[in-house]
Amino acid sequence: MSKVITHSPIMTKGSKRFGTVYPPSESDYNATITNPGKADATITIQKVTGHHAPTTPVTFAVGDTVEYDSYNLSYTGTIEKIGPKTVSIRKYKTSTKLIRMNLDTFAWRNFDLDLAKIAEKNAETMMYI
Repeated sequence: MSKVITHSPIMTKGSKRFGTVYPPSESDYNATITNPGKADATITIQKVTGHHAPTTPVTFAVGDTVEYDSYNLSYTGTIEKIGPKTVSIRKYKTSTKLIRMNLDTFAWRNFDLDLAKIAEKNAETMMYI
């Protein structure tokens, strides 16, 4: 039997800056996680903003390539583990470190993922840096 966890909507992390407390708030994303912590885990994310139509849901599984960071270039890695509140990503095959992203950050970076466009943009940017 598969376990399903639904985050509708995903909550952002709370923070404190200069003595002001900012509580967690609702983000623009929904997530459904199936079999968290298992080898066959999947996560489905969808952007849903107030008065706009929701985007098409995107499903990722363990072993899929996703974006985990960006500056001038977009950095991609493979999903190693999908938990109930986080997604762990390995930068490259021989790396021993995992990057753990909360659901809000993961959804923000990957709801409209296009690996071909990322590769094209990175190749062009590499010509100038």
